Amino acid sequence: MSIGQNQVLLLFTIVIAIAIGWYLGRYQYRTRSKGLAIKPSGSAHRQRSNLRLLFDSYSDAAIDELLADLDVSVKTLPIHLSIGRHFRQEGEVDRAILIHQNLLAHPQLSSSSSNAVIYELARDYNAAGLYDRAEALLAELVHSREFSDQARRLLLSILERQRDWEEASSLISKWDCKREPDLAKRMAHYHCVIATQALASRAFVDAKKSLTMAKRVDSNNPRVMLLSAKLHVAEGNIRRAIKALREVLNDTPRFSSEALPLLSKYSKESDSEELMLRFLSELYARTSSEQVLIELSAALVKNLRKAEARDLLEAHLEREQSSALLKVYVKMFFDKDVLVDSKVAIMKSAVLASETQENAYMCAECGYQGSFHWQCPSCAHWESTTSVIQ
Repeated sequence: MSIGQNQVLLLFTIVIAIAIGWYLGRYQYRTRSKGLAIKPSGSAHRQRSNLRLLFDSYSDAAIDELLADLDVSVKTLPIHLSIGRHFRQEGEVDRAILIHQNLLAHPQLSSSSSNAVIYELARDYNAAGLYDRAEALLAELVHSREFSDQARRLLLSILERQRDWEEASSLISKWDCKREPDLAKRMAHYHCVIATQALASRAFVDAKKSLTMAKRVDSNNPRVMLLSAKLHVAEGNIRRAIKALREVLNDTPRFSSEALPLLSKYSKESDSEELMLRFLSELYARTSSEQVLIELSAALVKNLRKAEARDLLEAHLEREQSSALLKVYVKMFFDKDVLVDSKVAIMKSAVLASETQENAYMCAECGYQGSFHWQCPSCAHWESTTSVIQ
């Protein structure tokens, strides 16, 4: 088929953009191999930017006409795929699906080329929320040599989104989790979710089995210890629960916001609050954790040791400014029923009013702010959402 002059120009500029992206990718690889620092997504971002500029310069009709006239071959396939990816990244998923479906129907595609198209089409369906179709295509690719790993990872993310933890666990078990800590962490969380469901239905044997499997693949997972504490309490062994919570606080202090309330609750139920105070005092002396100090101060106040709590908070605030600790201090030591100086009252109101403007948790990967989640609801990373108060 003949291609018009404008289409030739468009084709040429697209090829140049892809070539630039390829070159930058090669440069990035060589730079990494020499141990030099470079932003990991730089080449991909530049290629997308180049394509966006190109597509902004031409009408949709011109691009559609080019695709209709451009033959499908080994040489032109990267152009077709790049255009399809561009549409998907720009939110035009329907156009991306149409491009990849048309490519897949082409009789001259080799097996390797077909797999590349199938993978892109699966990504289209995933972006469109058509998870059943994406799963069906990815099931074809998990045994292919070129796309096995990518297909499994995309399929895993779909199963997570659908909360199909049993199937996700079955899929991930086909990898060598010992060589990939990220996969081991995900596998452990799948078992933890299953254990949580078992605990809710009081199926303690099943819960214990799931937690044993979780600990086997990720022995340092804090969620396993937190759930183990709840299981111990359900079985009537509150001492073991307290021991498990202490392990979480000692080994993974960034999850202290989840462990401290349980430790306080179980210590009160077992009449071991004095032991808890001693443990928290030692932990704070060792870590200077604001979260531990807040819990320790609250426990001291409840045990009529208000002066000790005040001294600890004031000493910390003298060393280090903290809006979170200042709010705790104001709440604890500025009684609402006691008249204070008007300027102090204004300052107190300002401090407490700012409480609604801050979120308690933040994802270290994407910056999501909100309530606590073991898996970030924004970027889907595991164990990345922790308390902003350390």
